[in-house]
Amino acid sequence: MKFFNKRWGLLVAALAIGQSAQAAWTALAHQPTVPVYAYFLLMDGRVLANECDANGLGTVRWWTLSPDANGSYQNGTWAQVGSTTFTHLYFASTITPDGRVLVAGGEYSTGGSETNKCEIFNPVSNTWSQVTPPAGWSSIGDAPSATLPDGRMIMGDIFSNRTAIFDPVTTSFSPGPNKLNSRTTEETWVVLPDGTVGTWDCFGHPGSERFLPSSNLWINCGNTPVDLVLPGSFETGPGIVLPDGRMFAIGGTPKTCFYQFPPVLNQPGTWTVGPVPQNVNGRTVGAEDAPAVLLPNGNVLMPLSPVTSQGGTFEPPTYFFEFDGTNINRIADPPNASDPVYFSRLLLLPTGETLWTSGNAAGYLYTNGGGPNPAWKPAITGVNNLIEKNVTQTMTGTQLTGLSNGCSYGDEYDPSTNYPVVRMTNTNTGNVFYLRTFNPSTRRIQTGAASVTANFLVGSNVPVGNYNMQVTVNGIASDNVAVTVPNSIPPRAFTVIRGTLVSGGLNQVSNSDDQYLIVNKGIVIGPNDSPLQVSFAMASPTMSPTGLHISLEDGVNSSGLTRTIWLLNVQTNQYEAIASGAASQTDTLTIADASGNLARFVDQSNGTVTTKVSYYPTGPTSVSIWQARFDRVALLVN
Repeated sequence: MKFFNKRWGLLVAALAIGQSAQAAWTALAHQPTVPVYAYFLLMDGRVLANECDANGLGTVRWWTLSPDANGSYQNGTWAQVGSTTFTHLYFASTITPDGRVLVAGGEYSTGGSETNKCEIFNPVSNTWSQVTPPAGWSSIGDAPSATLPDGRMIMGDIFSNRTAIFDPVTTSFSPGPNKLNSRTTEETWVVLPDGTVGTWDCFGHPGSERFLPSSNLWINCGNTPVDLVLPGSFETGPGIVLPDGRMFAIGGTPKTCFYQFPPVLNQPGTWTVGPVPQNVNGRTVGAEDAPAVLLPNGNVLMPLSPVTSQGGTFEPPTYFFEFDGTNINRIADPPNASDPVYFSRLLLLPTGETLWTSGNAAGYLYTNGGGPNPAWKPAITGVNNLIEKNVTQTMTGTQLTGLSNGCSYGDEYDPSTNYPVVRMTNTNTGNVFYLRTFNPSTRRIQTGAASVTANFLVGSNVPVGNYNMQVTVNGIASDNVAVTVPNSIPPRAFTVIRGTLVSGGLNQVSNSDDQYLIVNKGIVIGPNDSPLQVSFAMASPTMSPTGLHISLEDGVNSSGLTRTIWLLNVQTNQYEAIASGAASQTDTLTIADASGNLARFVDQSNGTVTTKVSYYPTGPTSVSIWQARFDRVALLVN
């Protein structure tokens, strides 16, 4: 339970000190026109934020902050997006693998006190839709939650020890295992490097537990060595996973602890005592509902406020500290830090900056001048050098989900940023484009040298040209990989050379949209003929290209088939094979590259380039009358 008299908080001036010469707060050049809170970093690089009123209560209106053409959030712009049906203030949440944002419940809501209303945001359409709450849950309120490595979310019941699990594939809840203590309210849940969820109990403190997804149960992890929970209000603070794998738990008491997960999954692990923040103006300070972030250099940025032994008074102002791995050090405060700390919101940005507001229409970015250990950086190990617009691409890399949850709040919503965000910088203009990233193969942290994949999409707003690509996670960027966005030309005509047209036409092969041109196999005429052959004619924008490629997204309905991609040599009037291999029964994107003097494939009178795709059995087929389906065909020219 919180108090919303903002006038009370404004009576106390922010403390203006600056013990850290590196600490820097920079005001947003374009401030939000309304108070905002509850930040989420979308997988397309935007920040999603909920508008609140003058008393700090949430509204149905939501906004996004988009970086400018240079990739700057400091110079970014705000835009209003779709509204929710209900207000949600203090809630459970998750970012789904496909990039949607689930908001479940709300302590204060137009849907009722401790509402069970759930809504989900689609970043493609910028709209919200309602989600059915867990069966039998008449309230959710400010429930704790955590995003599991497989992309599901586990959420607690604030009035009992029940849990529910949200499946983003079905967009539905199912019952989860009961916790060991009596109720989950006010708890902070943190996903650890071993894939489990760690928490310290608020009801039942100083106990602690861990959820084991592989066993679908909670286990006892013993008592914390110092109490992290204010006894009167049951409030506590955030939990941040450090690069060394320990969880740094910040209490409201105020105390801190470290938790080391065990080498054997079902063992309790180890708690040790952490440092205590210094008093400010003779007053004890703690994280009585507060955020924290792991900065790119490994320090933890943590705002704190004065606390009493019993808690529940939520006293202003907010003071800022950094934990450097050994000590908790006082740093300079941003302007407007005059409210109690629970108004504060912190979010790691792909630039390595941290966005802060405190329930008012003023946003600031924090940097401390420190960069990451190079070993912490994500890395791109595999991606197409040619990146087509509006075609789903797949990236392979290491540490694409980071070493940490990155961001935490002392219960009541999960702002974790342990997922990849892809951006490209045009090597000619310097313009930066954030791409819609989605479906990382895991949300598990500290994956080490294991390969992780993620999909991304280059939008129509990205110009043709050469780019440096980076993947960022928790504010840490990978090294650059050179890629090219080529001209992509759809077919202007097609011919079924061998086989029978089943359905579809040019419109079906113009976009990657699961709308197909489908052709059945035909009769073999000669010993060297393929029973299924289709040609496509495209118009090259240049008669002498430096790069010529055929992009093909296709599939077949039988095993035992081989596919070959050809280009017509207009000088000899003969087809030349440029790629050949086993045909896939699932839709697969292939980019086939031509070599040599590429002008031989371009009709010099009209620029026509003709490709042929043929299929023939090289083993037993599982279907007598087999077929090929073409989702998209394009000529790529650079």
